Amino acid sequence: MIKETEKLSIEELYKLIDEIKKDEEEYKKIVQSRKEFREFDTTLHLPRIMAYLVIFAIAANTVKEKLFSFNPFHNNKLIMSEKDKKEIISELEEKLDIAINKADEDDYILLNAVFNNSNLTQDQKKEMFDLLPLIRDNDYIDKETFYDTLGNLKINYVERPDIFDEAVIGNYFFLTNSISIYLDRENDYNDEVLKHEKIHSLFTSDVSFITKCHFLTEGMTELLMNEYFGLTPFCEYENYVYEIALVKLLCELVGEDKVLEAYTKGSMTKIYNTLDSIYGNKGDSKELLTSLDEILDNYYNADYSFSKEELKMLIKKLENYFVDKKEELLGLNEELPIEYDKRVKENAFYYYENLLLTATSNNHFADYSAFLRDVGILQKAYFSKELKEIVEKDNYEKVYSKKIKQ
Repeated sequence: MIKETEKLSIEELYKLIDEIKKDEEEYKKIVQSRKEFREFDTTLHLPRIMAYLVIFAIAANTVKEKLFSFNPFHNNKLIMSEKDKKEIISELEEKLDIAINKADEDDYILLNAVFNNSNLTQDQKKEMFDLLPLIRDNDYIDKETFYDTLGNLKINYVERPDIFDEAVIGNYFFLTNSISIYLDRENDYNDEVLKHEKIHSLFTSDVSFITKCHFLTEGMTELLMNEYFGLTPFCEYENYVYEIALVKLLCELVGEDKVLEAYTKGSMTKIYNTLDSIYGNKGDSKELLTSLDEILDNYYNADYSFSKEELKMLIKKLENYFVDKKEELLGLNEELPIEYDKRVKENAFYYYENLLLTATSNNHFADYSAFLRDVGILQKAYFSKELKEIVEKDNYEKVYSKKIKQ
């Protein structure tokens, strides 16, 4: 038995959960022995018990320590001398064998935190600099916090614990600031997963925000991974496809800047306030997005224990926040598949709404694939400035890539 006074490592957590899986009665004894769980309802089903245990056992660990006596940033401002700055830039140019543009110097100094990180290999440290474009494009990051995160981040390649489904290939643990990658997949896919978890490590600042806004935390993380690192950045048909669609719908409604700010700062307030100002009923937007988040999460339980009509109603209710385009686009989204129309590129809201509506079928991934085959892949960038420039150079026919039916 693990005593209440002991701090739980990730390995000890897995051991504890293995004990619980053997005997639910044993769980109740453990609950009573640890004050974090005494008020928890032990009548809940075992999967929910274990999920709760994961959160609170990890929370029992020591909050990640700051490894540096000096952080060169205060909030988002560099506070070191020009002389020290030049020395670090010179060292980085030698280590990375590159010439650093003056406009990027602050961002390179931010990423330089990894070279003080004894948890990472030299290759892992250099690979962290792949995040530069993502950091460069974001005006909302707190570089002081990012610097500390990068300075003690851990990346572990381990066997997947039994508590996780085989579909789980990696995790980021916030309170231990560690990434775990599970080794039973091909290396190239592991690299994609690692990039997803690296983005999580930088932008995860509040555990409660993760649980309250799952669609935004996962949808934005995967969307950023796709736009900055994906070989097919617009063809999102494997991971978090509906979360990404919902994030893009929000971008169409309130603007990508507000969505990026919400994700970066861990607060939905500006999104809720903007939507409420459009629709006129304070609080409605929060209730709507919370309900959509809960319903989409049901896919990962594979029980489809929601009403299809309710899902349709909630998705269609989003149109109330897009009223200024309604008359212009009348008839465009009446039924699937929608035909090519340049207005779809200009008003992508309806493309992603139709994509979400494919979720009303139990065979939703097959319907999603059919949607892409019949309608085409909408190539519209939201966050990567480089990707936006590429798209803007093309005409509508190239931007909206219609696939030929087989």
